[in-house]
Amino acid sequence: MDIGNVTLSAINTFKIGDIQSPNEAVQGMGARGYILAEFKQNLPSVELSGYLLQLYGGSRTLQQFREDVLALQERRAAYNYVSNVKGRSGWISCTNIDVDDEVGELWPLAIQGTWFDASQYKEEYTSNPVTMANNFSITGTYDQDAVEAADDVQCFDGSPEVLSIHHSFSGNCTIKNGLYQIILSENTISIYYYDSGYVKIDDFTAGTFDTITLLELNEDICTVKTDNSIEISLERGRIPYINSPVDLECSLLSPSDQSTSTDNYLELGTGLYVASNVSFSIASSVIDAGKMWIFYTASDVSTTAHDAIVESNLKRRVVIR
Repeated sequence: MDIGNVTLSAINTFKIGDIQSPNEAVQGMGARGYILAEFKQNLPSVELSGYLLQLYGGSRTLQQFREDVLALQERRAAYNYVSNVKGRSGWISCTNIDVDDEVGELWPLAIQGTWFDASQYKEEYTSNPVTMANNFSITGTYDQDAVEAADDVQCFDGSPEVLSIHHSFSGNCTIKNGLYQIILSENTISIYYYDSGYVKIDDFTAGTFDTITLLELNEDICTVKTDNSIEISLERGRIPYINSPVDLECSLLSPSDQSTSTDNYLELGTGLYVASNVSFSIASSVIDAGKMWIFYTASDVSTTAHDAIVESNLKRRVVIR
């Protein structure tokens, strides 16, 4: 069965607890005897148990499956959707996960949590778009409908997909959202846009780093931090965001020396741009340190640059119908 994008290969127990309604006998005021006070139903519990089993012909190891399962407890219930298991669909808010690292091919697994049944609850996106303070008196816009319809965000260590923020990278870190792809290798941030395949914008050297830490990871956003304090986010349906305390230097592109004046973006090449929320410059192919968004567009550059600096505050949550 699947919980969100986490595959559980050998589950033999899926049990949703009974629905209970607490009540209390309350002494009546101005009346003889007691009055029964009946309260709203408690959310039922859910229990899963079984084993982790490496799938036949699959490359994902038991240790990788264990890391995937532990990711369930790191994220909100809205990302832990279960579809049609024993005729039930809904979301799990995980409270406890226990995976034993056994020597054999079956690792015992137990999950406990709270169940939100799809008959009573639904998934909902909310946002509170706010344009960052900027030097240009810009007010951008945010299209939540377009974001909701966009592809999921994914993160990879080399080729295997990563689902847990506690993952330690052994290869290059790759993040993609169907519009852009970022590859982090030693001292380098490589950015691509999608056009019938990922097309490289450039390899940007960014000081000295060789370690990547995941700060947030789900289908809507991936945020990572390098060991020289560069923070990079790729959000569902949006362009890459880089907050760098060091300058970024172009490797393939040779942009002309330029500085922002009346608008918040500069040109890197044909159809390629970098935007910021503050005044900045490019000199000798070096982009000033700070908050920046690097993107491709064939038209309406100003709108894209203005919308980039809008903080979406996007949240996915489970709410009552």
